[in-house]
Amino acid sequence: MHLCIKKCMSKFYACSEFSSPVEVGSVDGQLRKEEEEEEEEEEEEEEEEEEEEEEEEEEEEEEEEEEEEEEEEEEEEEEEEERGWEL
Repeated sequence: MHLCIKKCMSKFYACSEFSSPVEVGSVDGQLRKEEEEEEEEEEEEEEEEEEEEEEEEEEEEEEEEEEEEEEEEEEEEEEEEERGWEL
């Protein structure tokens, strides 16, 4: 079956050697719709990646803060022990 596409009044039609032209819809609109869907999917993926990165960064910051707090507590304990020895 031979198909051809011709533009008529901003609509596209498919025609074959065996049948009369049949409207298949606006190819431009179809392509735009597909592009928009792809863009939306890409944006969603990017947003998910950004959220994951932010979560990882927050976790790293929390771990660093916990480590700093532990170090400060250890330093305070050492200072208290030194003071105890001085008395």
